[in-house]
Amino acid sequence: MSLISALASVLNDDVLKAPSADGSLILEEREACMKIDVFNSPISTASISFGRFNHLSVIRGSRLTGRLRKCDYLLIFEKNGKVTAVFIELKKTLKDDAREQLRRSLPFLDYLCSVCEVDCEAEFRKSVTSINYYIIAKRFEDRLDKQRVRVDPQHRIETESYKDITVNSFVGSSISHAALVGV
Repeated sequence: MSLISALASVLNDDVLKAPSADGSLILEEREACMKIDVFNSPISTASISFGRFNHLSVIRGSRLTGRLRKCDYLLIFEKNGKVTAVFIELKKTLKDDAREQLRRSLPFLDYLCSVCEVDCEAEFRKSVTSINYYIIAKRFEDRLDKQRVRVDPQHRIETESYKDITVNSFVGSSISHAALVGV
């Protein structure tokens, strides 16, 4: 049994989404008023919306430090029994800091794998072979007169190290599945 089919058996339909027939997967964020189209997504991909997931109420922290915050989406891609997990945070601008939200979302993947292991009596944690972190923004800054000018018309993914993870950032309204999963 694959991780995606195990997740489909334990998660509600409004949380887990598969790509449409044309290979597009729409990720939405109401607060940021944005939609991202992940195009050319194979059928072996699923997105999980973290909007309805909550941290345990016993975990101490404040919303300002990001301790109780998590990212918007988890994208799961399976190929040849190997799973790539992509944590995605959607923001209005790249100036909005989301790196800590991404870093603190990893326990949700562990939790989902554990629930699937208990429910389906199979091991899924070892099938996750790579994890990517993305901040996808609508624009670079709030002020339109301060936006960066790109020399090339193609959108570029920028990478930075943050604590123990590598965070990729991208500005635009559509991104290829291959760019997200690193294929």
